[in-house]
Amino acid sequence: KPMLAAGSMEAIVGSDGSEEAVAAAAARAVEGVTVIEDLYGSEDYKSHLATVYVRRALTTALSRA
Repeated sequence: KPMLAAGSMEAIVGSDGSEEAVAAAAARAVEGVTVIEDLYGSEDYKSHLATVYVRRALTTALSRA
């Protein structure tokens, strides 16, 4: 379900928007989220996907600014 990635938001707001800043923000994508393993994937897999999606979203948003 959609959630606000508060850790990612805290990490990117006020940063320079560099690749390093985006990577640091993406790494915090699952902070405060309970990732549940099910038929669609393991906790590790879903956590990895969250970081990938946050990184892509931030990169796209910053390229449009």
